[in-house]
Amino acid sequence: MHRKCMVIPTSQFLADYAPSASQSRPQCTSNILKDVPVYSGQEVKMYQPLVDALNNSRVCPKFEFAAISTRGHVSPTDWSTIELCIECKTHENSHDPFNETKPHNEPTTDDHKDTLGQIFSYAEFIFKRQQCTCIFMILLLGSCCRIVRFNRSGVIATEKFDYKTDGGNLIEFLWRYVRWDAVARGHDPSAQRIEPNSALGKKMQKRAQKDKNPLELSDYIRQMFEDSLTDKRWGWWKVRVDSEGEAGGSRFFLVGKPNFQAPGLAGCGTKGYVAADADNIDGPLFYLKDTWRVLSKALVEPEGSVLAYLNSKNVHNVPTLSFEAIHEDRRTLGRSPQRR
Repeated sequence: MHRKCMVIPTSQFLADYAPSASQSRPQCTSNILKDVPVYSGQEVKMYQPLVDALNNSRVCPKFEFAAISTRGHVSPTDWSTIELCIECKTHENSHDPFNETKPHNEPTTDDHKDTLGQIFSYAEFIFKRQQCTCIFMILLLGSCCRIVRFNRSGVIATEKFDYKTDGGNLIEFLWRYVRWDAVARGHDPSAQRIEPNSALGKKMQKRAQKDKNPLELSDYIRQMFEDSLTDKRWGWWKVRVDSEGEAGGSRFFLVGKPNFQAPGLAGCGTKGYVAADADNIDGPLFYLKDTWRVLSKALVEPEGSVLAYLNSKNVHNVPTLSFEAIHEDRRTLGRSPQRR
Protein backbone atom coordinates (compact mmCIF):
# COMPACT_ATOMS: atom_id res chain seq x y z
CA MET A 1 0.00 0.00 0.00
CA HIS A 2 2.96 2.32 -0.59
CA ARG A 3 1.80 5.87 -1.35
CA LYS A 4 -1.85 4.88 -0.97
CA CYS A 5 -2.63 6.32 2.51
CA MET A 6 -4.61 9.55 2.78
CA VAL A 7 -5.67 11.50 5.88
CA ILE A 8 -8.51 14.03 5.58
CA PRO A 9 -10.52 16.16 8.04
CA THR A 10 -13.24 14.22 9.83
CA SER A 11 -15.93 16.59 8.56
CA GLN A 12 -14.85 15.89 4.98
CA PHE A 13 -14.81 12.13 5.61
CA LEU A 14 -18.37 12.21 6.96
CA ALA A 15 -19.52 14.38 4.06
CA ASP A 16 -17.86 12.31 1.33
CA TYR A 17 -18.15 8.73 2.61
CA ALA A 18 -20.89 8.69 5.25
CA PRO A 19 -24.33 9.66 3.88
CA SER A 20 -26.63 11.18 6.48
CA ALA A 21 -29.34 9.07 8.06
CA SER A 22 -32.99 10.04 7.64
CA GLN A 23 -33.38 10.14 11.44
CA SER A 24 -31.29 12.62 13.43
CA ARG A 25 -29.10 11.35 16.25
CA PRO A 26 -29.90 12.46 19.82
CA GLN A 27 -27.17 14.83 21.00
CA CYS A 28 -27.09 13.15 24.40
CA THR A 29 -25.33 10.16 22.81
CA SER A 30 -22.15 12.04 21.87
CA ASN A 31 -20.06 10.99 24.85
CA ILE A 32 -21.33 7.48 25.60
CA LEU A 33 -17.74 6.18 25.42
CA LYS A 34 -16.21 8.63 27.89
CA ASP A 35 -15.89 5.96 30.61
CA VAL A 36 -14.16 3.30 28.47
CA PRO A 37 -10.91 2.64 30.40
CA VAL A 38 -7.49 2.97 28.83
CA TYR A 39 -4.80 0.90 30.58
CA SER A 40 -1.28 1.55 29.39
CA GLY A 41 -0.07 -1.40 27.36
CA GLN A 42 -3.22 -3.46 28.08
CA GLU A 43 -5.46 -2.85 25.09
CA VAL A 44 -7.29 -6.14 25.66
CA LYS A 45 -8.96 -4.52 28.68
CA MET A 46 -10.55 -1.84 26.49
CA TYR A 47 -12.70 -4.15 24.39
CA GLN A 48 -15.38 -5.44 26.75
CA PRO A 49 -16.19 -2.03 28.31
CA LEU A 50 -16.30 -0.60 24.79
CA VAL A 51 -18.63 -3.36 23.59
CA ASP A 52 -20.89 -2.97 26.62
CA ALA A 53 -21.12 0.81 26.17
CA LEU A 54 -22.05 0.49 22.50
CA ASN A 55 -24.57 -2.31 22.97
CA ASN A 56 -26.22 -0.62 25.94
CA SER A 57 -26.49 2.76 24.21
CA ARG A 58 -28.99 1.56 21.57
CA VAL A 59 -27.24 3.79 19.05
CA CYS A 60 -26.86 0.78 16.74
CA PRO A 61 -30.17 -1.13 16.70
CA LYS A 62 -30.15 -4.53 14.97
CA PHE A 63 -26.35 -4.64 15.24
CA GLU A 64 -24.43 -6.33 18.03
CA PHE A 65 -20.83 -5.62 18.96
CA ALA A 66 -18.64 -8.46 20.26
CA ALA A 67 -15.12 -8.69 21.68
CA ILE A 68 -13.16 -11.35 19.80
CA SER A 69 -9.59 -12.45 20.40
CA THR A 70 -7.48 -12.55 17.24
CA ARG A 71 -4.03 -14.05 16.89
CA GLY A 72 -2.63 -13.68 13.39
CA HIS A 73 -3.99 -16.19 10.90
CA VAL A 74 -5.37 -18.50 13.62
CA SER A 75 -8.54 -16.81 14.80
CA PRO A 76 -12.09 -17.65 15.89
CA THR A 77 -13.26 -14.59 13.96
CA ASP A 78 -15.71 -15.37 11.16
CA TRP A 79 -14.38 -12.94 8.59
CA SER A 80 -17.11 -13.95 6.13
CA THR A 81 -19.81 -12.28 8.24
CA ILE A 82 -18.10 -9.43 10.10
CA GLU A 83 -19.49 -5.97 9.30
CA LEU A 84 -17.25 -3.46 11.05
CA CYS A 85 -13.85 -3.88 12.76
CA ILE A 86 -12.78 -1.88 15.78
CA GLU A 87 -9.10 -2.05 16.76
CA CYS A 88 -7.91 -0.65 20.11
CA LYS A 89 -4.48 0.67 21.00
CA THR A 90 -3.67 2.27 24.33
CA HIS A 91 -1.32 5.02 23.12
CA GLU A 92 -2.35 7.98 21.05
CA ASN A 93 0.95 8.37 19.21
CA SER A 94 3.21 5.33 19.61
CA HIS A 95 0.86 2.99 17.71
CA ASP A 96 -0.72 5.45 15.28
CA PRO A 97 -0.35 3.90 11.79
CA PHE A 98 -0.66 7.25 10.01
CA ASN A 99 2.06 9.89 10.20
CA GLU A 100 0.66 13.18 8.98
CA THR A 101 4.09 14.83 9.05
CA LYS A 102 5.46 12.51 6.36
CA PRO A 103 4.72 12.25 2.65
CA HIS A 104 1.66 10.12 1.93
CA ASN A 105 0.98 9.87 5.70
CA GLU A 106 3.04 6.67 5.91
CA PRO A 107 4.52 5.40 9.23
CA THR A 108 8.25 5.41 9.89
CA THR A 109 8.78 3.54 13.18
CA ASP A 110 8.41 -0.21 13.69
CA ASP A 111 5.47 0.15 16.09
CA HIS A 112 3.61 2.41 13.67
CA LYS A 113 4.30 0.06 10.78
CA ASP A 114 3.13 -2.93 12.84
CA THR A 115 -0.23 -1.28 13.50
CA LEU A 116 -0.66 -0.38 9.85
CA GLY A 117 0.15 -3.95 8.86
CA GLN A 118 -2.30 -5.24 11.45
CA ILE A 119 -5.29 -3.20 10.23
CA PHE A 120 -4.36 -3.98 6.62
CA SER A 121 -4.41 -7.70 7.43
CA TYR A 122 -7.89 -7.38 8.96
CA ALA A 123 -9.13 -5.53 5.89
CA GLU A 124 -7.59 -8.14 3.60
CA PHE A 125 -9.26 -10.98 5.54
CA ILE A 126 -12.66 -9.34 4.96
CA PHE A 127 -12.03 -8.62 1.27
CA LYS A 128 -11.00 -12.24 0.79
CA ARG A 129 -13.97 -13.77 2.58
CA GLN A 130 -16.68 -11.38 1.36
CA GLN A 131 -17.81 -9.62 -1.81
CA CYS A 132 -17.03 -5.97 -1.01
CA THR A 133 -16.51 -2.68 -2.78
CA CYS A 134 -15.09 -1.11 0.40
CA ILE A 135 -14.93 -1.67 4.15
CA PHE A 136 -14.89 0.63 7.16
CA MET A 137 -12.90 0.30 10.37
CA ILE A 138 -12.62 2.24 13.64
CA LEU A 139 -9.20 2.68 15.22
CA LEU A 140 -9.06 3.76 18.87
CA LEU A 141 -5.71 5.18 19.98
CA GLY A 142 -5.93 5.77 23.72
CA SER A 143 -8.57 8.46 24.07
CA CYS A 144 -8.31 9.38 20.37
CA CYS A 145 -9.88 7.88 17.31
CA ARG A 146 -9.62 7.58 13.55
CA ILE A 147 -12.32 6.30 11.21
CA VAL A 148 -10.81 4.42 8.29
CA ARG A 149 -12.11 3.36 4.87
CA PHE A 150 -10.40 0.76 2.65
CA ASN A 151 -10.94 -0.09 -0.98
CA ARG A 152 -8.78 -1.58 -3.72
CA SER A 153 -7.33 1.86 -4.48
CA GLY A 154 -5.99 2.52 -0.99
CA VAL A 155 -6.98 3.73 2.46
CA ILE A 156 -8.51 7.00 3.66
CA ALA A 157 -8.50 7.92 7.36
CA THR A 158 -9.84 10.82 9.37
CA GLU A 159 -7.66 13.10 11.39
CA LYS A 160 -7.39 12.05 15.04
CA PHE A 161 -10.04 13.35 17.40
CA ASP A 162 -10.78 12.76 21.10
CA TYR A 163 -13.76 10.42 21.31
CA LYS A 164 -14.05 10.72 25.10
CA THR A 165 -14.53 14.48 25.38
CA ASP A 166 -15.82 15.10 21.85
CA GLY A 167 -17.22 11.80 20.63
CA GLY A 168 -19.94 13.26 18.44
CA ASN A 169 -18.16 12.45 15.17
CA LEU A 170 -17.57 8.81 16.06
CA ILE A 171 -21.12 8.23 17.31
CA GLU A 172 -22.51 10.11 14.32
CA PHE A 173 -20.59 7.78 12.00
CA LEU A 174 -21.93 4.70 13.79
CA TRP A 175 -25.45 6.15 13.83
CA ARG A 176 -25.30 6.59 10.07
CA TYR A 177 -23.49 3.33 9.32
CA VAL A 178 -26.06 1.03 10.89
CA ARG A 179 -28.86 2.83 9.04
CA TRP A 180 -27.33 2.46 5.59
CA ASP A 181 -28.32 -0.33 3.28
CA ALA A 182 -25.85 -3.13 2.57
CA VAL A 183 -24.52 -1.46 -0.59
CA ALA A 184 -23.66 1.76 1.26
CA ARG A 185 -21.84 -0.31 3.90
CA GLY A 186 -19.64 -1.71 1.14
CA HIS A 187 -21.33 -4.95 0.10
CA ASP A 188 -21.14 -5.71 -3.62
CA PRO A 189 -24.70 -5.43 -5.03
CA SER A 190 -23.90 -8.01 -7.73
CA ALA A 191 -23.33 -10.79 -5.16
CA GLN A 192 -25.89 -12.47 -2.89
CA ARG A 193 -24.89 -14.60 0.11
CA ILE A 194 -26.05 -18.25 0.07
CA GLU A 195 -26.50 -20.21 3.28
CA PRO A 196 -25.41 -23.88 3.02
CA ASN A 197 -28.72 -25.08 4.50
CA SER A 198 -30.85 -23.02 2.12
CA ALA A 199 -32.56 -24.56 -0.89
CA LEU A 200 -29.96 -23.09 -3.22
CA GLY A 201 -27.12 -24.17 -0.95
CA LYS A 202 -28.41 -27.75 -0.98
CA LYS A 203 -28.58 -27.66 -4.77
CA MET A 204 -24.93 -26.58 -4.89
CA GLN A 205 -23.92 -29.51 -2.68
CA LYS A 206 -25.95 -31.90 -4.83
CA ARG A 207 -24.29 -30.53 -7.98
CA ALA A 208 -20.87 -31.08 -6.41
CA GLN A 209 -21.65 -34.82 -6.23
CA LYS A 210 -23.17 -35.15 -9.70
CA ASP A 211 -21.43 -37.72 -11.94
CA LYS A 212 -18.70 -38.19 -9.35
CA ASN A 213 -16.04 -40.54 -10.72
CA PRO A 214 -12.52 -40.06 -9.34
CA LEU A 215 -11.18 -42.50 -11.94
CA GLU A 216 -12.11 -40.16 -14.78
CA LEU A 217 -9.47 -37.57 -15.67
CA SER A 218 -12.09 -34.88 -16.25
CA ASP A 219 -13.49 -35.37 -12.73
CA TYR A 220 -10.96 -32.86 -11.38
CA ILE A 221 -13.28 -29.99 -12.38
CA ARG A 222 -16.17 -31.37 -10.35
CA GLN A 223 -13.74 -32.11 -7.50
CA MET A 224 -12.57 -28.49 -7.48
CA PHE A 225 -16.19 -27.34 -7.15
CA GLU A 226 -16.76 -29.82 -4.33
CA ASP A 227 -13.60 -28.65 -2.57
CA SER A 228 -14.79 -25.05 -2.75
CA LEU A 229 -17.78 -25.95 -0.56
CA THR A 230 -15.99 -27.86 2.21
CA ASP A 231 -14.49 -24.96 4.19
CA LYS A 232 -17.37 -23.43 6.16
CA ARG A 233 -15.28 -20.37 7.06
CA TRP A 234 -15.84 -19.15 3.50
CA GLY A 235 -19.14 -17.80 2.24
CA TRP A 236 -21.03 -19.12 -0.76
CA TRP A 237 -22.33 -16.62 -3.28
CA LYS A 238 -24.72 -16.13 -6.15
CA VAL A 239 -22.98 -13.61 -8.41
CA ARG A 240 -24.55 -11.66 -11.23
CA VAL A 241 -22.79 -11.29 -14.57
CA ASP A 242 -24.26 -8.65 -16.89
CA SER A 243 -23.15 -9.80 -20.32
CA GLU A 244 -22.22 -7.14 -22.89
CA GLY A 245 -22.11 -9.59 -25.78
CA GLU A 246 -24.67 -10.15 -28.51
CA ALA A 247 -26.94 -12.12 -26.19
CA GLY A 248 -26.95 -9.43 -23.51
CA GLY A 249 -28.89 -9.82 -20.28
CA SER A 250 -27.73 -11.15 -16.91
CA ARG A 251 -26.53 -14.57 -15.89
CA PHE A 252 -26.05 -15.88 -12.38
CA PHE A 253 -23.37 -18.21 -11.07
CA LEU A 254 -22.95 -20.09 -7.81
CA VAL A 255 -19.52 -20.12 -6.18
CA GLY A 256 -17.87 -21.15 -2.91
CA LYS A 257 -14.29 -20.62 -1.82
CA PRO A 258 -12.07 -19.27 -4.58
CA ASN A 259 -9.31 -21.60 -5.70
CA PHE A 260 -7.12 -18.59 -6.49
CA GLN A 261 -6.74 -15.17 -4.88
CA ALA A 262 -4.19 -12.48 -5.63
CA PRO A 263 -2.37 -11.43 -2.43
CA GLY A 264 -2.50 -7.96 -0.95
CA LEU A 265 -5.13 -5.29 -0.42
CA ALA A 266 -4.42 -2.73 -3.14
CA GLY A 267 -4.68 -3.74 -6.76
CA CYS A 268 -7.03 -5.83 -8.87
CA GLY A 269 -7.96 -8.26 -6.08
CA THR A 270 -8.31 -11.07 -8.60
CA LYS A 271 -10.25 -14.17 -7.53
CA GLY A 272 -10.86 -17.37 -9.50
CA TYR A 273 -13.80 -19.72 -8.91
CA VAL A 274 -15.15 -22.97 -10.28
CA ALA A 275 -18.78 -21.94 -10.76
CA ALA A 276 -22.13 -23.55 -11.48
CA ASP A 277 -24.69 -21.86 -13.71
CA ALA A 278 -27.61 -20.95 -11.41
CA ASP A 279 -30.11 -21.38 -14.26
CA ASN A 280 -28.66 -24.69 -15.41
CA ILE A 281 -27.13 -26.07 -12.25
CA ASP A 282 -26.74 -29.60 -13.64
CA GLY A 283 -25.03 -28.28 -16.74
CA PRO A 284 -21.32 -27.72 -17.31
CA LEU A 285 -19.18 -25.96 -14.73
CA PHE A 286 -17.41 -22.71 -15.60
CA TYR A 287 -14.28 -20.94 -14.45
CA LEU A 288 -15.24 -17.47 -13.23
CA LYS A 289 -12.54 -14.81 -13.00
CA ASP A 290 -13.46 -11.89 -10.76
CA THR A 291 -11.16 -8.88 -10.94
CA TRP A 292 -11.11 -5.09 -10.67
CA ARG A 293 -10.14 -2.95 -13.63
CA VAL A 294 -8.19 0.27 -13.25
CA LEU A 295 -10.14 3.26 -14.52
CA SER A 296 -7.73 5.19 -16.70
CA LYS A 297 -7.86 7.77 -19.45
CA ALA A 298 -5.43 5.57 -21.32
CA LEU A 299 -6.95 2.89 -23.52
CA VAL A 300 -6.89 -0.31 -21.48
CA GLU A 301 -8.52 -3.10 -23.49
CA PRO A 302 -10.60 -5.49 -21.36
CA GLU A 303 -9.06 -8.92 -20.96
CA GLY A 304 -12.22 -10.52 -22.30
CA SER A 305 -11.80 -8.69 -25.61
CA VAL A 306 -8.25 -10.00 -25.88
CA LEU A 307 -9.40 -13.55 -25.16
CA ALA A 308 -12.20 -13.26 -27.71
CA TYR A 309 -9.70 -12.14 -30.35
CA LEU A 310 -7.31 -15.00 -29.55
CA ASN A 311 -10.19 -17.48 -29.65
CA SER A 312 -11.22 -16.16 -33.07
CA LYS A 313 -7.69 -16.87 -34.34
CA ASN A 314 -7.78 -20.42 -32.91
CA VAL A 315 -4.75 -19.77 -30.70
CA HIS A 316 -3.92 -22.88 -28.68
CA ASN A 317 -3.71 -23.05 -24.86
CA VAL A 318 -5.95 -20.02 -24.37
CA PRO A 319 -9.14 -20.20 -22.24
CA THR A 320 -12.39 -20.22 -24.17
CA LEU A 321 -14.34 -17.05 -23.40
CA SER A 322 -18.03 -17.66 -22.74
CA PHE A 323 -18.92 -14.05 -21.86
CA GLU A 324 -17.58 -11.00 -20.06
CA ALA A 325 -19.08 -8.19 -18.03
CA ILE A 326 -17.97 -4.88 -16.59
CA HIS A 327 -19.92 -3.61 -13.56
CA GLU A 328 -19.73 0.14 -13.11
CA ASP A 329 -20.17 1.54 -9.59
CA ARG A 330 -19.16 5.06 -8.75
CA ARG A 331 -18.97 4.16 -5.05
CA THR A 332 -15.67 2.38 -5.70
CA LEU A 333 -13.89 5.72 -6.34
CA GLY A 334 -11.36 4.87 -8.98
CA ARG A 335 -12.02 1.22 -9.71
CA SER A 336 -14.91 -0.83 -11.05
CA PRO A 337 -15.39 -4.56 -10.60
CA GLN A 338 -15.21 -6.79 -13.64
CA ARG A 339 -16.33 -10.38 -13.93
CA ARG A 340 -15.75 -12.90 -16.72
